[in-house]
Amino acid sequence: MKKLALKWKFFLVFSYAQLILYGVVFLIITFLIFDSRFNTSPNFNRYFWILLGFFAICFNNLTNIRAVYKYFPDQVLTSAIRITINILGVINIILLIGLIILFIFGLGEEIKVHEEQGNNLLNITLVICSLLLFITGLYNIILQFQMNKYLLRKNKDKLNSLINLIGKE
Repeated sequence: MKKLALKWKFFLVFSYAQLILYGVVFLIITFLIFDSRFNTSPNFNRYFWILLGFFAICFNNLTNIRAVYKYFPDQVLTSAIRITINILGVINIILLIGLIILFIFGLGEEIKVHEEQGNNLLNITLVICSLLLFITGLYNIILQFQMNKYLLRKNKDKLNSLINLIGKE
């Protein structure tokens, strides 16, 4: 594997983790949509849009993983990859806003349930998972938007070192 700075290793690990977690949820929702009990319900459209959001996150993480393996540590992103990363980044910002709303709603529900019946392990787990997914997603989006500038700088440094090496000979 290529030598990566620690922040890019975390970026890669979080991308894999999100790909797996959101991919599993994507599959579960897909099975629920195609289950006859759910596809006739009025919530079908809601399930479809949620499914599309999870697919977008999975595709974004696949794009990030591919970019790290193909372009790091010092190659410039192609314009198509750069545009794809930027568009998916904006979509993920919108989805992260939805996740933080879900986190706040879940926290409110947990407080209500806790007042009525004590600790509910499932709700606590879901609230913590939402918070962790939000934090890792936010970290990845920040680095995703920094990726192009980082690679341009590393490529420029590489070219300068090659020019200096030729000049010394």
